[in-house]
Amino acid sequence: MVKPDSANLLMNSDFSIGVGFPDFWWSYQSVGEASFEWVNRDYMKIVSPTQSNSIAIFQTINGTSIAGKVLRVTGNIKTTIINTGLDGGVDFLIQCYDNAEGYICGFDTVRVTQTQDWTVMGGAFTMPTNAVKLKIGCSFKNAVGDVSFDNIEAIIISIIG
Repeated sequence: MVKPDSANLLMNSDFSIGVGFPDFWWSYQSVGEASFEWVNRDYMKIVSPTQSNSIAIFQTINGTSIAGKVLRVTGNIKTTIINTGLDGGVDFLIQCYDNAEGYICGFDTVRVTQTQDWTVMGGAFTMPTNAVKLKIGCSFKNAVGDVSFDNIEAIIISIIG
């Protein structure tokens, strides 16, 4: 049995209800012409016109109050994938960082390599005790198509024996 200890940690109602620009979101693009957009102020979308792209979008939350706790992190992903290259596709990403923005650890879900309708992805993990930031996002690499990303949640949980 799982008992939530808190409400959703990602207090970003602007993103969920489509009012204003989404706070605490940023993108990372290493190569190519891929782009991201906020569609109708409703959900984030990555568009990749060629296979030689690598782009990710993330939302960051302060992790000091959740260090050492078990979290359930989920998000909805919808994909239209036309073609993938080597190791291409979409990943739902969960990453933990320390005070110096040093990467501590990360958790990826199963890579999506084909078109699919809205699907909940994510899982539960223990936040490292030295982590101060939690970044949740989506990456799209070496593929042609698009991915939409919505309804991000990060909730502290306790396992009751």
